[in-house]
Amino acid sequence: MRGAAAWFATAERERLVEPYDVLFCSSFLALADLVGMVPELSLVPKAIYFHENQWEYPVREERERDRHFGFTQLVSAASADLCLFNSAHNRD
Repeated sequence: MRGAAAWFATAERERLVEPYDVLFCSSFLALADLVGMVPELSLVPKAIYFHENQWEYPVREERERDRHFGFTQLVSAASADLCLFNSAHNRD
């Protein structure tokens, strides 16, 4: 999740600047980071699918949660034109 946008922006840049009808991605991609690194994507409609919710994802140990992933998903949602969820629980 932390490196996917940078990888796509460098390794797949030629394919990302082609004209697209829609950019469909999962919540494991920091969408705002990708659009910031490949500004050609700013005009492409963006849909993001949330399979899980990082704000409530179970942690293995009793400790303070790393909020980075939750904030990344929140900013990605704000960057998308359409947000899709696998369940009402994750959406709510």
